[in-house]
Amino acid sequence: MRKYGVSNPYQSKEIQAKAKQTLYKNSTNSTSKVEKILCKQLIDMFGEDKCFPSYPVGELTLDCLLILNDNKIDIEYDGYYWHKNRGQKDGARNAVLMDKGYRIIRIKGNNQDTLPSNEQIINAVDYLVKDNHHLVFI
Repeated sequence: MRKYGVSNPYQSKEIQAKAKQTLYKNSTNSTSKVEKILCKQLIDMFGEDKCFPSYPVGELTLDCLLILNDNKIDIEYDGYYWHKNRGQKDGARNAVLMDKGYRIIRIKGNNQDTLPSNEQIINAVDYLVKDNHHLVFI
């Protein structure tokens, strides 16, 4: 309480944000196998200089941040098991990120953890960037 002003340090949004930055800097963020494969696919498609896996934004962590020109695109893989009942939370998260200027691609997982093709990803990125949209589902 004396040190952080709260009974549990992770109650503080500022401390959560600092912790996320440290995890990112040290490459120790928790990431699923499918998210790692997706991030590798994105890096192969767009380059390491444009893709940033497990990127922290305040107290949130993006699965993969893609930066194209001045467009910041959060690419999220929503695994079936973990996201089957998270519609409201994911919607609120989308709103926070869109308010910060992010565009969002949500990839809906299924029981087989199927990933989209390169063409599907490119089409989604084009939809967001060229047509000035903010959210797309694959």
